[in-house]
Amino acid sequence: MTLLGSGEFCQNQIVKVGSNAYGIQCHFELTPEMFEVWINEDEELLQLDKNVLQENFEAIKTEYIGVGRRLVQNFLKIAGY
Repeated sequence: MTLLGSGEFCQNQIVKVGSNAYGIQCHFELTPEMFEVWINEDEELLQLDKNVLQENFEAIKTEYIGVGRRLVQNFLKIAGY
């Protein structure tokens, strides 16, 4: 297994096994609407400052969405679509 991506809270986020098996443990599909639901309902996120969470997400939103799209596009390309 080859580690392709890691994160602060989840060390093994993207892995590859062999030539065509991939694993992804992250939420690259996160939208601003989903984020709002999470920060208003998730037990752990409710313990944090909502304004800080919103500011942080706003600061990375464009890049985050772009990376998510590239992940899906790359996956589809590898899968032959």
